[in-house]
Amino acid sequence: MQNAIEEAGIATVSLSLAPYITLATGVPRALYVRFPFGDPFGEPGSVETQRTILVSALQWLYDAPEPNQLYKLIVSWRRSRRRQQE
Repeated sequence: MQNAIEEAGIATVSLSLAPYITLATGVPRALYVRFPFGDPFGEPGSVETQRTILVSALQWLYDAPEPNQLYKLIVSWRRSRRRQQE
């Protein structure tokens, strides 16, 4: 899908939680975020982290030097452990 959109002249970038799979598919640009599956933008309510990821993805549209490029974004997952209720 991403390659078809690119062929139509629209630049794309995807978020990846599995970099080896992403590179194998040959996407034009991807931003790798080391977060749990299902949470590519981080913890719910973590506005600053989510903004960082979004801005970084948009910047990667311009900074990727060639096709099939993956950029590893260093962001932290800081979810605190919930106390188990007895």
